[in-house]
Amino acid sequence: MIPSSTQLPPSAEPISPPVSTAGNGHTEKVTENPELQKLQDSFSTRLEQAKSELSQNPEAREALSDALVNNFCLFQDNENNDSNIENKNNFLALALAQCNLANREDIDKLQQVIKIQDDIIQRRETEEAELQSNEMDLKALEGELGATSRQDNANKSGSYSMVTERQGFVEKQVESWFQEDTRQPVKDALMLLKNQITSGADIGSLPKSITTLKFGKAEDLANFSANFRYPNPDIFSQARHELLSKSSELEQHFANAKDLVSVLQGKVSEDKLGQVIQALSRPVSEMGTEALVLAAILTPFTESDLKSYLKAAQILLLKTEAQKENPELADNTAIAIGLERSDAMVREHYKADPKHAASSAANALVKSQNPLPGNLTAIA
Repeated sequence: MIPSSTQLPPSAEPISPPVSTAGNGHTEKVTENPELQKLQDSFSTRLEQAKSELSQNPEAREALSDALVNNFCLFQDNENNDSNIENKNNFLALALAQCNLANREDIDKLQQVIKIQDDIIQRRETEEAELQSNEMDLKALEGELGATSRQDNANKSGSYSMVTERQGFVEKQVESWFQEDTRQPVKDALMLLKNQITSGADIGSLPKSITTLKFGKAEDLANFSANFRYPNPDIFSQARHELLSKSSELEQHFANAKDLVSVLQGKVSEDKLGQVIQALSRPVSEMGTEALVLAAILTPFTESDLKSYLKAAQILLLKTEAQKENPELADNTAIAIGLERSDAMVREHYKADPKHAASSAANALVKSQNPLPGNLTAIA
């Protein structure tokens, strides 16, 4: 059964400018807008607090640098020179500030997460009971960090929200702090880290065998989904195995659904119902972008595995499309674009009225399949 869900996702990320841009119009004109300036000042204060906390806690700085800088292969040249040290410290401050983790308590929690991850990886032969206990502690801490990051959903100034503006603030700071040849890898890593921390997930870079995958095959989507949710092979390995074993069921969930008519009743007009059902009644790896968005909105948070699978599908499809448009686009950059756009596309339908998000997404789906004359290339 497919329960209907129109609740605004608490972990959804903001609508923000494409990864390849230098920032959005809001950020560029921040000094002309008092409401936006208030958010900019708040973010700047948070950034300075993060830098101060890191400078006062060398042990935390070293642990975070190893996990969030070295493991993401950033600033590898001339590792110990002053410029690289400054780059690492600036990156860590941004990683913390973008997730609202600038105070000592939250930095300590993140350090605990990294320590538990390292302990699990280094002690692979640990007794099953001890491993489960460590993973439970890890999951709880990751959940707390995610909840703290999502507090930005309620941080508003007039018509502006921190969760929708912080990406612009981050990109503006990246342009200011980093040399051109390092900016894109920094943006890519920050985007992935923000997604992992905000969603309360495991923290780690993605292996090349996963980043090179493309949308279109169920097997590739299953591997991408499992590794995107659990990027470290020695952590939550049982959960990853169970997710992979469910992948065929998840892939066929909507194709086998018998209650789509009742789920969509009242959300889609009768004249559009057949078209929407046809777009949804297929394997996930064969869906179009707008169909995946609607499917994600219809899926409640209680079905976390399906929710995760659909999000992975959105990201992988958008990554694949981005690389079709620009074959020179690096895999990590394409994934960052997929992350940003997938969250924005879902969130867009909650803006006017969260209760009608599914209706809005269904209308967008129909519109994408019936473009206006003169725009025939927009067919999904």
